[in-house]
Amino acid sequence: MAHISHDGNTIKIDGLLVEDPTLAGLLASHTEEEWEGLIARALIVGARGLLTMGLGFDLEEVQSRVRSVLGEALAEARSSQQELLTETRTAFEEQLSPDLRGSLTSRVVNELAEMLSQVDAARPGSHAGRLLKELEQRLGPGGDFQRQLQVLLDPTQAASPLGQWGRSVEAKIGEVRDLIAGNQARTAEAAKGTAKGFAYEDDLEARLRGFAGTQTGWVVERCSKTPGLLGPDSMVGDLVVTIPGGHRIVVEAKHKSQLTLTGQDGVLAELDSAMANRSANAAVCVSAQDAFPREVGPFGIYDNRILCADDGDGVLLAVALRLAANQVISIQSSATPHADPAEIRRLAGRIMEIVQRFQQVQRALGQTTAGIDEVRKSLREMREQIRAQVDDILAAL
Repeated sequence: MAHISHDGNTIKIDGLLVEDPTLAGLLASHTEEEWEGLIARALIVGARGLLTMGLGFDLEEVQSRVRSVLGEALAEARSSQQELLTETRTAFEEQLSPDLRGSLTSRVVNELAEMLSQVDAARPGSHAGRLLKELEQRLGPGGDFQRQLQVLLDPTQAASPLGQWGRSVEAKIGEVRDLIAGNQARTAEAAKGTAKGFAYEDDLEARLRGFAGTQTGWVVERCSKTPGLLGPDSMVGDLVVTIPGGHRIVVEAKHKSQLTLTGQDGVLAELDSAMANRSANAAVCVSAQDAFPREVGPFGIYDNRILCADDGDGVLLAVALRLAANQVISIQSSATPHADPAEIRRLAGRIMEIVQRFQQVQRALGQTTAGIDEVRKSLREMREQIRAQVDDILAAL
């Protein structure tokens, strides 16, 4: 028999023997160091269980009561679960079954069908139907867009872009037409001027050859269509007069209503180019009209460049050629003594005075028929005076 004692807090058991395979299995699963703790906890749990269930009850009765309570609880739980499942199924059917009219699924399906019906173009009054009808009214045949497009593309409408573009094209075509017409007119005018210039060159060449025939060893060459030393396209310098000793005088023929004296496009610059192009030492510009500036008049001397207006009688042309020939000879011949520049200027001025009187008498001759013989006599006298002055210049040189 086991001896059990306690001091109110600690229990001491001596000689306790327990035959319980379950407890033995529990101890077998732990080390010996843990056995004391396990046994203590088992006793504490068992003691508390006995106190809870009440001392004096049979263990079998306790187990039976526990089984009964557990069975009732399980049955009640199963009943509650079945009720919950039934309620859940009913709620599911009410909310999600498409066959029930008031269910959530049914309402969603109906609303979706209503939405789809609003985009059905075949349904009268639907949004899509109204939209298509509006588009047809706007964009269809006879609609607003077609009418506006017709207005915009109508070339007869002043405010339409097509009409504005058409007028712009017409204006551009008119400008091109006017430009072509202007170019054609200018080309025709230039052709007339060129033809007139060539005709004057022909006449001037004939008069130059006639004057050269009265001199000894003078040769006239027409070169207005022959390139010179300045390049294959340089034709400046219409005629060249070669005098004894190989000296060359270039002659430029002009048939224009107005000529510029200085500047890049002036006559003097052109005569310089003509001398370089034809390898000449003097140049004569002969104008068919009184086209030189007022300060030049019908006759002007600018170093080795001489300007004269020749109306066909050949007087001023002959004077210009003889002065140019004398200048060339005096420049290139070292044996010729230097002339007095003041004397040359005086004689040239005298020639200019006679030329001016000559032109005045010439104009008077054209304006009146009275005293024709006297006028002709005066003209002959002035021609002789001009030639005499040229001879005096040559003598002075």
